[in-house]
Amino acid sequence: MSDFKDHENWISIMTPDETHEIIDIIETWRRHPCPVADINLATVISPHLAMRFDAIKEEIEGGRGFYLLRGLPIEKFSAQEAQVLAWILSHYLGEPQSQDKLGSLIHSVTNTGLKVAENSDVRSYQTDDELTFHNDGGDAFMLLLKFNTCCSVFRPKFNKNS
Repeated sequence: MSDFKDHENWISIMTPDETHEIIDIIETWRRHPCPVADINLATVISPHLAMRFDAIKEEIEGGRGFYLLRGLPIEKFSAQEAQVLAWILSHYLGEPQSQDKLGSLIHSVTNTGLKVAENSDVRSYQTDDELTFHNDGGDAFMLLLKFNTCCSVFRPKFNKNS
């Protein structure tokens, strides 16, 4: 990461039109809620935004291998709406992979008060345990962060060899 410390060419900011489109997508879902797996991905995003996400995918897969996109209006959304947005983005940027033995494709990292040591069915993302570096089966991962709620304690760690 030190190679990128003094450069910002790997950071992109959503345009106001792109931000409004994301808000419109979520507002449409609010009026007609459905399970994320039932969202018609072919009609949700405009050709312009699809091209933007295709460029991001190219950078992730064939460029530097990561991308920071700022300006997603995540603070305007509930946890469920943020999950809808993550689901849509995940399909434009890759292919969701099973996250657990139950086949779940998406999780919210939330401290539920459970403890891994007390129950083998509890996953670390459900606790306040530190998540140590690990590499799941996928080639990439995505985080949507609400800075007003998470980042006083969230400190991402990247392993340059991953």
